Amino acid sequence: MNEGIRNDRLGRGMTARGGALAVGLALGLALPTAVMAAPPEIVRVDVDDPVIEAADGAELSGECGVPVVADYGGGWTIHVSEGGRHLQVTNYHFQGTFTNPDNGQVVRFNDAGPDRVWMQDGHVILATTGRSTTGTGTIGVLVVDLDTGDVVKQSGRVIGTVFDDLCDRLS
Repeated sequence: MNEGIRNDRLGRGMTARGGALAVGLALGLALPTAVMAAPPEIVRVDVDDPVIEAADGAELSGECGVPVVADYGGGWTIHVSEGGRHLQVTNYHFQGTFTNPDNGQVVRFNDAGPDRVWMQDGHVILATTGRSTTGTGTIGVLVVDLDTGDVVKQSGRVIGTVFDDLCDRLS
């Protein structure tokens, strides 16, 4: 695997789940407490964006040394609140392909499930549930203390990310 691809992508467009988490947390932590008792704010993010697809395709083309076309679909629905247990719940379904138009090789991925963020003993906790091929590379449940980076719980199995050996698979 090209570690640069996977590690670089964990904080940017390819893992828009991370972006959705950041948006939701920023909204949730910025709202005054009086507003937090109201129904959750709902933010919808559509990932079928030609600008992001072109930028990711160009970046992967440079990293892989072959032409890469990115095509994404799906998105996230983010519920931000503080009135109950959860600060944020993100329901996601994100799928896409990376294609080398010169040889027809295609790599597909599909992410689905809810992510939940809550406060526990003064720490922000993230639970990623479902199939995560663009972020954690797991299917099942992964609970992480975002303040310490410690894995609190992991059940399911490691399936790897779409970026594992991506360049080799497209060559």
